Amino acid sequence: MEFRVLGPLQVVRDGREIPLTSGRQRTVLACLLLRAGRLVPVTTLIDRLWGDDPPSDARGTLQVHVLRLRRALDDPTVIGTRPDGYLITAGPDDLRRFDELTARAERARRDGDPAAALKALRDATSLWRGPILADVASASLHTEDVPQLTERCMKAVERRYELELLLGHHETAVAGLRTLTAANPHREPLHVLLMRALYRSGRQAEALAVYDRAAAVLRDDLGLDPGDELQRARQAILTRTDTPARTDTPARTDTAAPPAGAWRRLCQLPSPAGDFVGREGELARLGDLLDGDGPGVPVVTVTGQSGVGKSALAVHAAHRLRDRFPDAQLYASLTGRDAAEAASDLLRVLGVPAAEMPGGLQARAAMLRGRLADRRVLLVLDDVAAAAQVEALLPGTRGSAVLVTSRRLLTGLPGNRIVRLGPFTGDEADALLRRLIGDARVAAEPRAARRVAAACGHLPLALRIAGARLAVLPSTRLDAFARRLEDHRRRLDELALGGLEVRAGLRAGHGALDAPARRAFERLGLLANADVPGWLLRLLVGGDEPRALESLVDANLLHAGGADPVGEPRYRLPALTADFAAELAGSPRAPGNRAALARVVRALAGTAAAARDTRARSSNDLPVDDPVPLPRREAPMTGDPIVWLAAHRALLGQVVEQACAAGLLEEAARLVDLVVPLLHRQVAAASLRRLREAVRDAARAAGHEPIMWREEYGLGILSLYAAPHATTAGTWAACAEAFERLGMTRELTYALSTFTFVRVTAPAPGDATAPEPSALAARALRLARASDDRHAEIIALAARADALAASGRDRDGLTTARTALRVARTLREPHFEATALTRVSRCSLTLGDVDGAAEACTRAMRLLDDLHDRRSAAWLLRESACIAQARGRRGEAIGLAERAAAQFLALGDRHGHAAASATLADLSSRRGQRFAPHA
Repeated sequence: MEFRVLGPLQVVRDGREIPLTSGRQRTVLACLLLRAGRLVPVTTLIDRLWGDDPPSDARGTLQVHVLRLRRALDDPTVIGTRPDGYLITAGPDDLRRFDELTARAERARRDGDPAAALKALRDATSLWRGPILADVASASLHTEDVPQLTERCMKAVERRYELELLLGHHETAVAGLRTLTAANPHREPLHVLLMRALYRSGRQAEALAVYDRAAAVLRDDLGLDPGDELQRARQAILTRTDTPARTDTPARTDTAAPPAGAWRRLCQLPSPAGDFVGREGELARLGDLLDGDGPGVPVVTVTGQSGVGKSALAVHAAHRLRDRFPDAQLYASLTGRDAAEAASDLLRVLGVPAAEMPGGLQARAAMLRGRLADRRVLLVLDDVAAAAQVEALLPGTRGSAVLVTSRRLLTGLPGNRIVRLGPFTGDEADALLRRLIGDARVAAEPRAARRVAAACGHLPLALRIAGARLAVLPSTRLDAFARRLEDHRRRLDELALGGLEVRAGLRAGHGALDAPARRAFERLGLLANADVPGWLLRLLVGGDEPRALESLVDANLLHAGGADPVGEPRYRLPALTADFAAELAGSPRAPGNRAALARVVRALAGTAAAARDTRARSSNDLPVDDPVPLPRREAPMTGDPIVWLAAHRALLGQVVEQACAAGLLEEAARLVDLVVPLLHRQVAAASLRRLREAVRDAARAAGHEPIMWREEYGLGILSLYAAPHATTAGTWAACAEAFERLGMTRELTYALSTFTFVRVTAPAPGDATAPEPSALAARALRLARASDDRHAEIIALAARADALAASGRDRDGLTTARTALRVARTLREPHFEATALTRVSRCSLTLGDVDGAAEACTRAMRLLDDLHDRRSAAWLLRESACIAQARGRRGEAIGLAERAAAQFLALGDRHGHAAASATLADLSSRRGQRFAPHA
C-alpha cells in the first residue's frame, strides 16, 4: 500500500487507487500520515475533524470513523490504537521520496556537482502534484499542518530554479517560473528568479516589468514595499551587473578558491540574526575566553539544550570579535558531516584547488594547520557532535581561536572552556516577543505573554516559532495561544512552522545517544515533569546503567538540579524535552513501561514502609496491610525518613498518576496509604489530596469500590484540616454506609469514630435525620471490641469521650478518656496515648481541674515532640493557651494561641487556624470554646 500527500490524498495498492469517499476518513488519515510514527492524541483528531464545534460524543464518533477507515483500507494493522490516541507507522511514500531526493541534492551541492543536485531536485519537485491535501476538508489542518509542508515544497522549487539559472537554463526556466509566480504572487524569491531568467535570456524590459507587477501586488494586497532582494535584483538589471554564471565549471559560491598559495582576508560567518536580544553576559564571557592569553589556541564551546540559541550566540559573538581576528573568520557546520568533509571545505575556501586536495583526514588537517599558521583567524565550528571533530580542525599556532557549538559538553577536548547557555531570562523572552509581534500586542496582554514564554521554556527557538505564528495571526489573542501551548500533549505540534521545528532538534539529540541512554531517556518520559533521583533511573531502565545518566547530562537532555533537602542529587528533563520524552515513552500500559513503573512503585512503597516502621502509628488513618513483602533497600533513604519522603512528594505524585494509568491500582493505593499518613502531619494537605484523588478516580473507573472508599476516607481526613466540619458530614455518612455494605468492619469502626468527631464539632440542630454523636460512638466501640481491634477501640473510646463531653457529661467523658489512655499504654502506642491524653486534658479543664489538665497536656506534648507531629502539637498549643487563661496568665495564653495559629497557617490547616484565631480573639471568654476536640 502506498500513501501520497503531496497533492490530493491518495491511497494506492498494486497500482490501483483505493477510493476514500468519506471526507471525515480522509481527514483522519491525512492527520495520521502527517505525524507518521508518532501518537496523534484523540484531542488533536477531534480538533482536525470538527474544530470548535465537536459533537457531544466526539470520541465515540471518532472511533467509528477510524473503524470504517480501517475497513476501507482493508488492513486493520495499518492504524494502531493507543489509550490516548492513534498512530500510523507507514508514512507518506511521496513525502519520504521527496525528502530523500532533497537530501541527495544537498549532498551533491556540497560536493560541487550542481548538475546532480539539479536532477535530484527536478525529481523531487515532480512529486508535488498540486495544492497539498486539497481534497481534505479540515480548516485547522490547512492552517496548522499543510503550510509547513507547502513551504518545504516551495523551498525545493526555489533551489531547483536557482540551479537551473546557475547552469544556464535561462530560457527553459522562464515558462515554469511564470506559472509559479502567477500562483504565488506574494512570494518574492520566485519573482527574483523570473527576473533573472528573463534578463539572462536577453529580455531586460520583460524582467523589469516583472518587478513592477510584483511591487504593485505587494503594495495593493499587503501594504508592503518590495523586499531588499527584489530591489537588488532590479538594480542589478538596470545597471547590467547581473551576469550569467559560467556553466563549464561548478559554481560553489561558499567555497570559491583564490589562486593557489595566495591569502585573502575573508569572512564566512552567516549573517547575525536581526532580532538577536540579550545574552550580554555570555557575549562578554566569550570575548574574554577567546582572547588567547594562554600557551595554546583558545577553544571555547557553547553548549546547551536544543533550541537554546547556541548557533545564534556564536555567530553574534564572532561578528563582534572580527577586529581581533583580522585575517579571516571561518565558519563550518558539522551537522551530519565528518571532520574530513569540513576540512576539505575550509581548505578550498583558503585557496587549495580540488586537484591538490589530500585524501585523508590527517593529511587535510595537517594542510589546514599549515594554511592557518601564524595567522589571526577565528574558526567557528557549528553543531559539533564529538571532541574528535574539533581536534582534527584546530589551528597549530597561537593567534587564532576556535568557537564551537555543541549539544554535548565535549569535556574530553583538551583545553576546552565551556560556556553553558541556559534559557532566556523573563526580560529577554519578553524582548524577543516584542520584536516578533510588536510592543502593543505584548503590552495589551502582559500576563499572557509571560505564559507564552513560560510554555516555550524560555527557549529562543520555541519563542521564535511562537512569535512567527502569532505574527501571521494578528487577531489571535495571546491568552488563547498560551492555553494551546500549555497543553503538553500538543505543545510540540504547536511549536512548528515551515522549516522550524522544536521537535527536530530533540529528535537529533535523542538519535545521537547510544542504546542504553536512549532507553533511559524514553523511560524518563514516564515521569517527564518530576525531579528524578539517580537511583530511580536504574529502576526505570531495569538494570544497572551507570553511564546512561552521564550520557543524558552530557547531551544536555537531562539537567542536574542540585541536591534535595536531604543532600541527594536530582535531575530534571527540561520542559520541552520532557514533552518529547513523554511522546517516546508511549502508553504507561505498554509491557516494558508497566514493569518499570511497578519496580518504582514497589521501591517507594518499601521505603515508605521502612519509614512507617520507624514511626509511631497514626491514630486516625486507616491501617495498611503488607500482603507481599516489600523491598526496603531499593531507594537510598538518607537522614530522617519523613524529611526524605517530603522532599520527594512531587515525584511521588507523578509515580502514582502513571501507576494508575498503567493499571497498577492496588500497588498505587498501597503506596499512597503508606505515604500520606506519614506526611499529612508535616506538610500542607493540598499536594497529598492529589495523591489520594488520583487513586480514587482510577479505582472508580475500574469499579474497585474497596480502594475507592478507603481513598474517600483518606480525603475526608485531609478535608478536616481544610474545610468547615459541617461540610464533611456527608463524606463520613457515605463512607460509613459503603464500608458497611462492603463488609469492611475495621474501616467502618474508624469512619463511625471520625463521624462522631465531626458531629460534635459541627452539630446539626433541628435535623432529625442527623445521627446522634453518642449513638455513632457507641456503635463504633461495639464493633471494635467485637473484632478485638485494640487500636480501633482507642479511637472509638476517644470518640465516645468527645460525645459525652459534648452532651455535658464531662465526668463520664473523663472516665472514658482515661480508659482509652490505659488501653493505649498497654499497646505502647504513643500517638494513640497522646490522642487519649488530649481528651483527659480537655475534660479536666472543663471540670475545673486545671492542674490535671496541664499535666495531661504536657505529657501529650512530650509524646508529640518525639513523634514530630506538628499538627497535633498545634492543637495542644491552643489547649495550653486555654489552660494558661484559666490560670490567669493572659499574656502567656496570647503567645501560645499566636504560636498555634502560625503553625496551623504553615500547614495549610484552615480549620485549626480558625479555631486558634477564635481562641486568640476571645481568650477572656469560654463562650464557643467548651468542646473543640481534634482528631
